Amino acid sequence: MSSLSDNMFLDEEEMIAFCGDLTRATVEINDKVSNYIKILNNIRKLAITNGEVAKALSAYIEAATLLKKQMLAVSQSEKKLVRKFISEVDYDDKYIY
Repeated sequence: MSSLSDNMFLDEEEMIAFCGDLTRATVEINDKVSNYIKILNNIRKLAITNGEVAKALSAYIEAATLLKKQMLAVSQSEKKLVRKFISEVDYDDKYIY
């Protein structure tokens, strides 16, 4: 009887393509978040210029900006992890090929 590990198959091209898809999606979302932040900044400059709501809006804009930075960092980290995983699998199974 064979085990699951005996039948494991790793499609490297599919994993690399997924990384590309993830990067494209992250860039697209980042562009949308950037536009959203620009709109919020315009609201803060032109409509809600002072008071407690302006302070809260400023804090929200800062949080959105941090989120935007984190999305790119996570995407790059995922890409590195996938490439490292593929490299380790290639090293570990080199005796098979």
